[in-house]
Amino acid sequence: MVEVVLNDKIMLQRKAVSTDSMGGQNGEFADLEGAWAQITPIRAKSGLIEGGKKAIGVYKIVTWARAFLPELVQAGDRIIWQSNGDRELYINIQHHKPIGDVYAEYEATLVEG
Repeated sequence: MVEVVLNDKIMLQRKAVSTDSMGGQNGEFADLEGAWAQITPIRAKSGLIEGGKKAIGVYKIVTWARAFLPELVQAGDRIIWQSNGDRELYINIQHHKPIGDVYAEYEATLVEG
């Protein structure tokens, strides 16, 4: 298990639901600077490609859910995590479950940007 303080640049990107015939919007962004998370590897995906990007692996992420209010993170959301400015990770959320009122557990694929 790796304990990470996401203290650089963290954003939540949610796919926008649009009835616009011209397409959609880029999504909804929230600044999650200072959010806290524990990241536990579930299975490695070394060498696999997801959406043209190198998939690092599938991880369980336990985080301070209030950072994601009002609706928490949902399946299909993406967290953009710029770690110390040296690399950017995209965390694609597959499943989540609340843990009490404060924490939530997510299964996610980390993809190197």
